[in-house]
Amino acid sequence: MPNVEQLKDMLDKAEDYTAKARDLQTFVAANPALPDQLKSANEAVAAVRDHIESVETRITDILAACEISSAIAELNVWVSNPNGDNAAAAAAFDKLFGGVAHYAAKLPPPVSAYAKVLEQIGISRFFTNMQDKMNPEGSGPHGRQLREVLDTIDNQFRPAPRNAP
Repeated sequence: MPNVEQLKDMLDKAEDYTAKARDLQTFVAANPALPDQLKSANEAVAAVRDHIESVETRITDILAACEISSAIAELNVWVSNPNGDNAAAAAAFDKLFGGVAHYAAKLPPPVSAYAKVLEQIGISRFFTNMQDKMNPEGSGPHGRQLREVLDTIDNQFRPAPRNAP
């Protein structure tokens, strides 16, 4: 149950609304076509909003398609030269998954369920970060650690040197 202050606030608002309604009635009386004009203006604004949203959707679709195309072009270069730039290929995979996420979100389930995961792969640069961590040639701590692990494994399986006669 509202207290006295809340009731006063409600009554103040009610007075404001009734005053605005009286003003509107005065405008309508002076111009009987005003309601129809306001309705037409509202419909025109809605139509412009729909067109803007349609253009925005088309632009994001085109940008996603360009992202996918660019990523595939970069990956084709990498495929033709497997000893090429693995970091660039990892970045291209991030871009590819980000672009595919856009279209996956538009498809029905179960494909649409993967859209957020695919999008997050692109946003977080998953493949780029993993390539950096898994690159034994890297100069960072992950590269050094991976080189040490690979050397240890290599030494464990390397045949022991034979004693010369």
